[in-house]
Amino acid sequence: MATIDWPAELAPQSSEFGVAYNDMAFTSIFSNAQQIVSFPGDYWQLSMTLPPLGRDKERLLAATLGRLRGRTGWFRFRDRRYRHTLGDVGNPIVDGANQTGIRLQTRLWKASSLVLRAGDYITVADQMFQMPEDVESDANGNALLPLNMWIREAPASAAPIEYASPYCVMRLASSGNPIRRQVGQAGITLQAREAF
Repeated sequence: MATIDWPAELAPQSSEFGVAYNDMAFTSIFSNAQQIVSFPGDYWQLSMTLPPLGRDKERLLAATLGRLRGRTGWFRFRDRRYRHTLGDVGNPIVDGANQTGIRLQTRLWKASSLVLRAGDYITVADQMFQMPEDVESDANGNALLPLNMWIREAPASAAPIEYASPYCVMRLASSGNPIRRQVGQAGITLQAREAF
């Protein structure tokens, strides 16, 4: 099944969007001291409430949910509040294969520039990351990106980095997503999680 774009016309009225980190706490039964361990497998999660929908948007929502077929379909979700504010900072790509961990070596950025700000999103190989700190390129246009989560699957060398319109590939968290109907309008709250 092909991944679809979430329709721009169905922008949420409110949403909660963030990362569920894959960590585990071990607590001593004697002292209550804790040891926290982090593992790969972090994922984005989303809860969005759509504004009251007229008939046309309700039909679009019903059609979109039908295309997704519960949890089996995937969609690209873009945070509509996000804006990359640094303008054109190059055509960046991944610099080298087999990269794992929480840093990503990249190239082809605008040289000697601030290219990403703390809080900016990027998408590479259908995985979205957020920058925990500012990123500057060197004189050759190379930049080492700090990532907010582990790389799940190493991107190919020269894979493009989307910074202007980043997206997260998601799936619905439930198979049943009924539309609430009232006189003259409809609404819904949907839960989703990153698909991989």
